[in-house]
Amino acid sequence: MYNEIKLTEMKGLIFQTYIDYLVTSYGEELKDFILRDANAGDRESYDAMGTYPFSSLSAVVGQTHKHTEISVSDVLESYGHYLFSILATSYAKYLGEGIDLFGFLESLEDHVHVHVNQQFPDASLPSFTYERIDEDNLKMIYESERAMADFGIGMIKGSAEHFGKQVEISKKDLTIEQDGKEVELWVKIIHD
Repeated sequence: MYNEIKLTEMKGLIFQTYIDYLVTSYGEELKDFILRDANAGDRESYDAMGTYPFSSLSAVVGQTHKHTEISVSDVLESYGHYLFSILATSYAKYLGEGIDLFGFLESLEDHVHVHVNQQFPDASLPSFTYERIDEDNLKMIYESERAMADFGIGMIKGSAEHFGKQVEISKKDLTIEQDGKEVELWVKIIHD
């Protein structure tokens, strides 16, 4: 029961930064319409350390799609890219000298997520497994009950930008139900 409850919740920091993303991407007025129609509060309604229903975030993302006519997957990817730029400051030691894009991505499970869990002990994070094919290709398996692989793709693109790399990412749903809870992501570095 505890895991079921945990998987249906999100940390307030995600809500706060999503609202900031709405303002940055679409402006204050459209942000207000989206939050109103999703029956969500404003930024001050969410404490960064607090825990809130995942369904509330889904509603806000759904309303973003409805108001902008941008697909939910593109909204999630764009938000992931935005959030990476915000979180890069907090996780600078994992992005510093001597590490490359694939090294960073491969450190998510054992370093970054460990750090996140120290800050937010009740956070429920996706899991990743990796297979480095060669210096330009990395296969990642994303697993999460929340099925937000597109958000992860946005985070990967944000990290690639941080490292000065251009990437192409393909995805393949590995579940029989095609529900996005287990997705293969193929990250390829593109050389000019």
